[in-house]
Amino acid sequence: WSMSGMNGTAGIYLSKEIYMTSVTIEHPSASVLLDDIKNAPQDFRVFGMPTDSPDLPDEPLLLGQFKYNIHSEQKAQKFPLETDRPFHTVIIQFLSNWGNADFTDIYRLKVSGKPVSPYVVDQE
Repeated sequence: WSMSGMNGTAGIYLSKEIYMTSVTIEHPSASVLLDDIKNAPQDFRVFGMPTDSPDLPDEPLLLGQFKYNIHSEQKAQKFPLETDRPFHTVIIQFLSNWGNADFTDIYRLKVSGKPVSPYVVDQE
């Protein structure tokens, strides 16, 4: 999908709460786009929105800041996240692209993680 301008935000509400381990961003290669890849995302931040819990803040928590590399052989690039908190919502804030002032294209986003166990066993 295209976002107007060089920056924008995507929010994803996950079907289940997870411990996020990575996000993957994919953009077609220059050969597919006739060498016009200036609209690919460049710098971005990943946030997790805490679940309803009285001990967590209500604002998004920064999980990492990254750069998508249009010169990489890998068009699907995985960015590791380190957190010990589960999240139900991920927010990806795109800060810049590779030079197109009019729009930024996002082709594929993937959020990976580990499920939060529905069963908690007391260890006494």
